Order: sequence, then C-alpha cells, then structure tokens
Amino acid sequence: RSWFDDHDSRGSRSSGSIRERGVLFHEVAEHAAKRDFDTKDQWYGLCEEIARKQGLEHVIDEVYDCIDHFFETPVANWDIIAAERDFSIEVAGSDVTGLIDAIYEKPDGSLVVIDYKATTKKRDLNENNQLPLYLLACKEIFGRPIDEAGYAYVGEVGPAVETRTFT
Repeated sequence: RSWFDDHDSRGSRSSGSIRERGVLFHEVAEHAAKRDFDTKDQWYGLCEEIARKQGLEHVIDEVYDCIDHFFETPVANWDIIAAERDFSIEVAGSDVTGLIDAIYEKPDGSLVVIDYKATTKKRDLNENNQLPLYLLACKEIFGRPIDEAGYAYVGEVGPAVETRTFT
C-alpha cells in the first residue's frame, strides 16, 4: 500500500470509501428516526453500534463528521415523518422501486423529501430524475402531493441543504 491508498486528495488520512461512509450514515439516520433520537450523542452511539455490527469501524470518525454536518443543517430541527421509505410505482409503463431516504415536516407544516448525500460533489437539482420520482411515490404513499425535494449534504461539500419545488 502506498501513502495515496491511505490519504484523500487533500492529504488527510482517509480510512474508508465514500460509499462506506454513505452506507453507515444512512443506517445511522434510519435507526435514529426509528428510535426518535435527536441529539448528536445519540447518533454517535448509533454510529458506533452499527459500525461494529457491519465491520465499518474504520469509517466511524468520518461518519462522525457527517453527523456533525447534518446537525449544522436546518433539517436536524425538522420533524421526521418517514425514513428509508420503500416504494413501488408505475411510470410510463415501467415499474420503479426504491427507497426514499427521509420525508420531513418543516416548521411551516409543509413536507419535503430529503436525500442524504455524503459525497464530495453537489448534484444539480434540475438535472436529476431521482427526486421527481420520489415525489410521485409520495403522492401515492401519503395520498396528497409533496412538491418540494432536495439534498442534505453531509459529506465534504456540507453542511448544506438544497431543495426546490417540482411541478
């Protein structure tokens, strides 16, 4: 192994892949929602618990950073309605299935679909079909339309939240 295998592009020590960080963060967020955990310390504890069960101890520190970023966003103060919500819908004659990371209720009472991103770059809200599919699924799940969706960036490009309204 070389120095480059153990360090990221900034020269910082990197102990896991972006995918591993994302998987662990998603698991933590899902279990935190199910247990009504709403503090960083509770999320940190879950992170350690889940990491040990899944053999992801090597990314705990990086996921702590993701948790810190999450708690620096306004999303951390919204009420979670659903986490890792599975769906199956028909779109243009094809079956589409998936998992919605989270659906939150904002202080004004509106619902918003949030997709967590532990990535190193942001996505274009106008170029992605994932979020509109989630909104179509939510219409079936909740029996009423939800028209706002976006990303909570908890990785290196975070903390940040970007949403938009879809028609």
